[in-house]
Amino acid sequence: MSSSKEGIVERLIHLYGDVDKAAKQINKDRLTLVGWRNKGFIPARLDSYIEEKTGGAITASEVRVAALHSAARTIS
Repeated sequence: MSSSKEGIVERLIHLYGDVDKAAKQINKDRLTLVGWRNKGFIPARLDSYIEEKTGGAITASEVRVAALHSAARTIS
């Protein structure tokens, strides 16, 4: 697992080198990743999808936890 200071979206981007390469690897539009980066999380509904596309480098659990933490920050 990467540094806890590095966000989940940054980890995804770093895994593939840049936003364009990451988007291509997970079959999403570049602007989708930019949006996730701006929000600070990947939508929890994509947890298993991200785990599959990253070969487990980012787990479904990590995606859910990051999304929940983001939601908790928004509420408080």
